[in-house]
Amino acid sequence: MPTFEIDKHIIMLKNLFFLCLLATIGYSCTGLRNSRKQALDENIIATTSQLNIIKTLENKIQNKLVDDSNNAIKSYLPILKALETELKARKTMLASLDIKKDSEKIEKLTREYRKKRDEEINLLLMMNDFVNVGTGTVKSEGTFESGEFALSADVKSRINLFVKQVKDSLGKYEGKLDATQSLQIEITTTGYSDAEPLRRPNLIALLKQNAPGPMPSPKKGINYPQNRKYLNKVLSRLRAKSVYKYLDKALKEVGKANIVRQPDNVIGLGETYPYRDIKDYLEVDERRRICKFSVAIIPVKSSE
Repeated sequence: MPTFEIDKHIIMLKNLFFLCLLATIGYSCTGLRNSRKQALDENIIATTSQLNIIKTLENKIQNKLVDDSNNAIKSYLPILKALETELKARKTMLASLDIKKDSEKIEKLTREYRKKRDEEINLLLMMNDFVNVGTGTVKSEGTFESGEFALSADVKSRINLFVKQVKDSLGKYEGKLDATQSLQIEITTTGYSDAEPLRRPNLIALLKQNAPGPMPSPKKGINYPQNRKYLNKVLSRLRAKSVYKYLDKALKEVGKANIVRQPDNVIGLGETYPYRDIKDYLEVDERRRICKFSVAIIPVKSSE
């Protein structure tokens, strides 16, 4: 389901809010029962629309993860699953209510769910922004010079633009979510390398120094395939680390300091191809010397 389908569900939900509110106001005994039934039915329809939005977002996230399995938006999946479970339970409970016996409960729930649904929809819209490419872009990339992990002016420019998009998207939702929750930023960076032979002694020494262990084949030369791939994986992680540090600093400079560092947020994939659908990668290829970076905004209970 494309983005406009999410927008269609959101518009329908906003219309239902107004109708549900009117349905809680009974001006005559005759119309009261019908208004309660209308409020109950529309709450069920609205809950169903939310579940449809969740399914759409889950599909969009899974599609993104095909090309970037480490994308930070994967953190949205357990959040969506928890909300889905809550909404299914809500829908079952609403369907079990009796218009006559549960009239007071229907009126109470209609008022309670209106505010709660506003918060839930803003949460879903925020996630949708950070899943989409465009406003709230979650992934960008920049190339590195051969054997380098320092950031070029081009990479820094891309990151600065990305940070502005994150700031603008966050600004739309701050204060509109559950008051018991705060927004945390999760960054993930994934570095890559091409397969160019390693020749510079200073670089080789630096990569060995940053390696997590000894060379796979210590009796073989540096450019023996296993050794080269091992050191290029170290190089790719240094690229990811450089991007992470700059992105972290840039976000803090615009007032977004609530950044959560996870142990697997900085990843080096070495000579692995960055994109599966590109079939003409070369051994020495700047398209492979990149770092993907992504951001997800995670709502957490303030007490956590």
